[in-house]
Amino acid sequence: MDNRSMSLDINDTLHVQDNGTVQDNCESTTFFFIVYGPAHGLVCAFGLVGNALSIAVLHKYSRNSVATYLLKALAVMDNLFLASAVVVQMCPAMAMHFGQTERLQQIYSFMQTFAWPLVHMIQMGTVWMLVVVACNRYIAVCLPLKAGHLCTKGKVQVQIIVLAVTIFVYNVPRFLEFNYRDVNETLPDNSTMTVSKNFGLSSMQVYNIVYENVSYWLFVFLLPLTVLLFFNVHLVRDLKKAQQYRRVLKTSGRSVEENNITLVMIVIIVVFIVCQTPASINQILYYVVDDSQKKTCSPYIRFYHLANLLITINSSFNFVVYCLFRRQFQQELRALLCRHKKNGPPRRKTMLLRALHEHGSSGYLRTSHASCTQESMPLHENSQPPPQDDPPKMQQAAQSVHTTTIHEDHAS
Repeated sequence: MDNRSMSLDINDTLHVQDNGTVQDNCESTTFFFIVYGPAHGLVCAFGLVGNALSIAVLHKYSRNSVATYLLKALAVMDNLFLASAVVVQMCPAMAMHFGQTERLQQIYSFMQTFAWPLVHMIQMGTVWMLVVVACNRYIAVCLPLKAGHLCTKGKVQVQIIVLAVTIFVYNVPRFLEFNYRDVNETLPDNSTMTVSKNFGLSSMQVYNIVYENVSYWLFVFLLPLTVLLFFNVHLVRDLKKAQQYRRVLKTSGRSVEENNITLVMIVIIVVFIVCQTPASINQILYYVVDDSQKKTCSPYIRFYHLANLLITINSSFNFVVYCLFRRQFQQELRALLCRHKKNGPPRRKTMLLRALHEHGSSGYLRTSHASCTQESMPLHENSQPPPQDDPPKMQQAAQSVHTTTIHEDHAS
């Protein structure tokens, strides 16, 4: 969410023209409802579930890997961002669309003072967490001699802590942006009226230009995008070299696995650049377009609402990247989702028992099958041992089992 499009101002939901008529803003249109209703809802729900599955799978198959640890941290940040987007953006947008601005106004001051600063922190955390992941991948691939010293789990944890503290300190001024006080204003007829006026930092023009716009655009878009482009170019170059060596030499499974991780990282960076670029462009367009276009459902307004949706999609898309490009992730995800099937009896044993039952060895085989399933019952003390099956019948049963197993293997 960029600084201009992420904040939905309910004070501008209805605009009064000079002739006194009321002009509906974009919040009342079907376009607005689709973007912040079904589209945002489906994307957030898919992203929350997908990132949770990603954390579970990544935690299972490679707990000690630094790359896996960073990808889990990235998935956690993405889920925090998606949850915050539902609370502070999707729900207020739907309230504005259905005309519930009075109820929203009751909590809007709290959202401005506390919720929005937290959302800015989480958004900045997702951006720079990806930079940390890309940086460690760059060191592992392009500077392998230094990777053993620099890319350790302990140092990565220190990097994440330093990143969190830095982001918090940078966003402290946002908690001071709004400070409403009741003041008396003189009307044209010399009467007075009590109004609520903001005396926070956001009421200062210098603060809005330097911190809200220049600094935000620099540290949330321009700088991380530039760094990620640099890493991506070098990762693509080294991946092509590794593929050329692979055609000439027989590389180990470890080398193939590392190349696969690098490919996943490249795709994640490309998706990030595609989804974040429109929001960075919107930061510039805000000072280029006329004010009249900001008060109607103009192409500019539609553009920055779509930019919001793209940022939400970015936090939901890594799960799709893992499923499409990460081979080991695909295998472990199937195992995780089909665990109840793997805990059942093996298919070969089931076909064996079924075939032998069909050939009449009922007394002995029922006892054997019961013992396999831990459901065997003790024989009566006067009961006689089961008779041995005839050799021709056993041979026929074995041949049937062999044929059934072959057909089952071909079918699978």
